[in-house]
Amino acid sequence: MRDLNRVAMGIEGVVSAVTRFACEVDRRVVVSSFGAEAFSEVVAVGISNLSVARSGEVMERVSDQKTFIGGYENAKSFDWTAFVEDISKLAVRASQAKVPSPGVYRAVVDCELVGLLLHEAFGHASEGDYVMYRASVLYGKLGKKVASDLATIIDDGLVEGGYPVAFDDEGVVKKRTVIVENGVLKSFLTNRQASHELGLESSGNARAQDIAFKPIVRQTNFFMLPGSARVEELFEGVSEGIYLMGRGYGWASGSSCRHLYL
Repeated sequence: MRDLNRVAMGIEGVVSAVTRFACEVDRRVVVSSFGAEAFSEVVAVGISNLSVARSGEVMERVSDQKTFIGGYENAKSFDWTAFVEDISKLAVRASQAKVPSPGVYRAVVDCELVGLLLHEAFGHASEGDYVMYRASVLYGKLGKKVASDLATIIDDGLVEGGYPVAFDDEGVVKKRTVIVENGVLKSFLTNRQASHELGLESSGNARAQDIAFKPIVRQTNFFMLPGSARVEELFEGVSEGIYLMGRGYGWASGSSCRHLYL
């Protein structure tokens, strides 16, 4: 960590950097009156870095983390030097970037940031407890067109590269749930209560903060399937707008992005 922190601080313009190593062992036991008896153990290790850069009177901070499921041996081969160096360089670029004028712009969002946008702007609206209380913008839209024909959105507890969730906090086996298929809203995420109220099968998305709290509906690994377009094609027909590039965390909170004029 000391060596990586020196790399992060070695980029001209960086005035501060914090580098951390973290490990987690998550053991879960669920025994319910519905007959569930489930146990899981997930080990995760990772490194995060926060770099602060200054350009004149402007200071910007950029942070990111990379997590591997499994022991430290799964993380050793990753190029951590390039990882922290890139964060510091991005912080410097962000401190030098122009501030967009107020207004409405068409935005192109890169693949590093779209997951965060999808989670916050759409994923929470697909959670069944919001829907059953009519607090979601998706209420009453099941079976209707809510996105482009190109958009297929999935919630999957055991997708490759994601954080493994084999069952939820009510002991329900987590299923791969298609929320949107070719732009059409197909389903919602549910726990037992929401599935009953909405007349849907439970998707295994119940989550409780701890044993003292009731399970609510939350996303697991929430993502959009890739399309066939090249990056360059995303800019076709956009004469002026904002290109959003950055990083978004999944199972840990935090994000960063930079804004560049096209």
